[in-house]
Formats: sequence, C-alpha cells, structure tokens
Amino acid sequence: MLTEFYATVDALATRLHETHAARLKCGRGCSSCCVDDLTVYAIEARNIQSRHADLLTQATPRESGACAFLDGAGGCRIYESRPYVCR
Repeated sequence: MLTEFYATVDALATRLHETHAARLKCGRGCSSCCVDDLTVYAIEARNIQSRHADLLTQATPRESGACAFLDGAGGCRIYESRPYVCR
C-alpha cells in the first residue's frame, strides 16, 4: 500500500519537475527544506524504523533543526524510503 502511494506521488512529482525544470535547482546535497519539524504518517515512521533501524540507533545526531537523516554532505540517507512530505 505504501509503495503504491509513493509510486503515485513520485509520478506526479516527476511531471511537476519536468514542467518546472528550468526553475528547480535542487539536487543531492540541497537540503534547505530538510528540517526536523515535519510530520510523517505513522505508517511511514514504521517503514523507516523497519528499514533503517541501524541508522536510528547508531548514527550521530544532526544539529538541531536539520533532518536526522541527512548525511554529512546534505544527502538523504533514507532516500528510497523517505516520507511523503519529502517527495
């Protein structure tokens, strides 16, 4: 169910990206909208917990305000399982 939902969101986001590609400059490491006060659905939190338990328990926390899942270069360490709000 979650996989199908994400596929639909990604398809719609791809269409938007294609339409506005000249104005969109985001890429790997662009993390200005990756903040830690975003809300995710419970099913997404469980998905992240099940797929990234090691990261949740062993990774070094990020500075306050930044998403906990960013790596040192500003890339998303859970990109394939990122929640709806991040897509």
